[in-house]
This record gives sequence, structure tokens and C-alpha cells, in this order.
Amino acid sequence: MHAVGRRVACIVFLFLFGFALPACAKPLTFGVLAHRGENNARSRWQATATYLIEQLRQEVRLVPLTLEGMQAALAAGRLDFLLTNPGHYVATAAEFPLSPLATLQRNRSEGEDRPNKFGSVIFTRADRDDIHALGDLKGKTFGAVAPDAFGGYQIAADTLMYNGLNPEQDFQAINFLGFPQDKIVRAVVDGDVDFGTVRTGIIEAMVAEDRLRMNQIKVLNPHIIDGFDYQLSTDLFPEWTFAATTQVSPELKRKAAIALLSMSPGDPAALAGNYGGWNTPMNDKDVRSVLDTIAGHAAPQMQQPSANLTVWLTLAALTGFIAFLLGRIRRPRLAHAPRGPAMAGEDTRLAALTRREHQVLDLIVRGRTNKEMARQLGISPKTVEFHRGHVMKKLKADTVADLVRIALECGQGLPHKQT
Repeated sequence: MHAVGRRVACIVFLFLFGFALPACAKPLTFGVLAHRGENNARSRWQATATYLIEQLRQEVRLVPLTLEGMQAALAAGRLDFLLTNPGHYVATAAEFPLSPLATLQRNRSEGEDRPNKFGSVIFTRADRDDIHALGDLKGKTFGAVAPDAFGGYQIAADTLMYNGLNPEQDFQAINFLGFPQDKIVRAVVDGDVDFGTVRTGIIEAMVAEDRLRMNQIKVLNPHIIDGFDYQLSTDLFPEWTFAATTQVSPELKRKAAIALLSMSPGDPAALAGNYGGWNTPMNDKDVRSVLDTIAGHAAPQMQQPSANLTVWLTLAALTGFIAFLLGRIRRPRLAHAPRGPAMAGEDTRLAALTRREHQVLDLIVRGRTNKEMARQLGISPKTVEFHRGHVMKKLKADTVADLVRIALECGQGLPHKQT
């Protein structure tokens, strides 16, 4: 059936595009971060996938993905191309080898590049008389996408920290609601959270779709920038990055880059996607600065004096060994019994970690410093801090001692043999 389907697909492509595909090669998979949901992503980006089919003369399949879905697809080697926001790209490229090919050009005009960037908007309900400025947000509930969502959390968190607010301490709660980002807007309007943040353009799109009235919300810390027409509360950053994985040959990468950079603002793909074409990859210095700020903010909770860490590790290991011996004394016949539900439940805590995060956690348990981990893993100390922050959040650990305890309970770290 699969062979017949492939032949039928080849015939359809020959008929539609008037050229022979190279031996009906394996389709290329184009993953897109679906920040407004799968249907919206297909509506916006399918024409771009079709453009690539025409230019590369090879089938390209569009796959809308969540943040977690894109991570899993990359880990499984299922993606050839991907399109995502710059923060997610920088973080992902630290774990998977990626080649940036082009940066999205949002506007259709030449000249000043400010309209070709994006930021975040921080907002509350219009009738909240107790919230007028960022300083009024202390003790309130915050709605966002996810801890690693660049436009849906990290840009806003960077701005909040710049203005003296600690997202992890100054708010009653941070509710991470996931994609689509429209959910955060609805949560604020419905009163489920006190304030929220989304990437620029979401609010205007919902107004255009008659799903929101602008007078329902109040923008906090408003920024006015010439040439930028969206509501804004933060600095601006480069638009989304189109990248290729190592599965794509150098020649095909070159062809894809040329195809994107050659797209005219009036091309059907640009019109359907509501963008103005593509530029060469932009400098990500400002993006990295935000990620470093987020990682640095989490670092004090994770970094303890090395002497304290050594003492804690020794005590933890001794406690674990004593518990193990007591277990053998009290229940000798259960030494090799199958794992019970409680243990299985505990182990699932590590299931959310990526391969790199498992490596970082293992080295933390072994008492390695950030510099030592960076050297061993071949990444920068800042990237180590970034991954440590994610591990802390995913495992809900407040201190490095908590982190080591959780790792030991789940069987990661010290139980490995030492040589």
C-alpha cells in the first residue's frame, strides 16, 4: 500500500508542478512551532511548504508542533527543516546541530528593520483598577505559555526582572497554559489569571478574528516604536528562524536558503503566511542575553558552596545506603521483586527531561561545577546554566539539595559505578 501511495503521489506532483521529482525521493519534513494551534499553523505555512516543493523539486510535508513535540521530533531524527522563534532556536541548537538558513521578514517594505522584529505584550483586564503598572503585579497570578517559551514567557520575564520583579517569588502563581497562546488572552479576560503575556501580534489577530475587543484589555509598560504597529511591552527581537538539521545535505541546504531568500513579498506563500519574505540569518546576541538573564536568575537557587554540596552528597549517599540495608533486613524476600506503583510513579519525574538535561543532572549529582560540566559536554557554562534551570523547574526543586535527593530517589546519579 505504501509503495502504491508513493507512486500515486509522484503522479500527482508531476501533474501539478510539471516536472519530475528525483526518483520520488523520501519526503522532507518541515516542522513549524504551532504557537496558535495546529489549524492556524497549517493555514499559514502550508503555502510555504508548497513553495519549497516547487523550488526544491522534492516533496515537503508540513508538521505543526508544540515546544515538546519539536524537541521529541528532533531527538527521534524526524525533522529535516524547522521554523521556530529565535529563543527556542538558540536553546534547541545547544542540544541538536542545526544550520540557520534564513530569518522571517514580517513586513513587505524596504528600509528600517524594526517592523521585522517581534516582542511580547504584558496585559491585564481593562477593568482592573488595582493594576496600572508593572509594580502593581506583586502578589498577582501570571498566565504564560511555558518556562521555555520565548515570546510567551521569557521576553516578558526578562522585562519584569529588569523592572525589579522576581517572577518566581513576587507573584502568587505562574500558570503555564501552553499553546495556543490565545488561551492566555482568554484566561486574562475571563479572570482566571490577573495578568498574562503573549508574543506581539496575537492580540491584534484575535481582534481581527472578532474573538476579542481591544477595550477588554489594558497593556502594561507600553512601548511605542516608530514603524511597529502592534501592542508592545518589551524590547524587540529578530523574527523566526528557518533552519535545517544534519539530515539535510549541504547542497539541499544551499538550495533551500536560495529559494527562501529569492521569495518576493508578493509570492502566494508570503501572502498566505502574512509575511514579506526572508532575510539572511540575523544576529542573535540580544536573544542570548535574555536567555542568559533567565538562566542567571535561576542560578543562585542552584549554586551552593562546593563544601556544602560535598557534605550533602556524602550524607545523601550514606542515608540511601542505610535505607537500602534496612530494606534488605526487613524484607529480604523482596530484594528482587518487581518495581511497585510508588517507585514507578517516582521515576516518571525524570521522563520530562531531555537527553542533555539527563546528562546535566547526572553531573550535578556527581558534584561537578558549571565549568567542569561545560568542558565535559562541550558546551558553554551559560548553556549549562540554561539546562540546569530547566531541570530545576521540571523537577520542581528549590535547591541543589532537593535536586540531588530527587535524582537519587529515581535512580540517577550516584548509583553508577565509579572507576
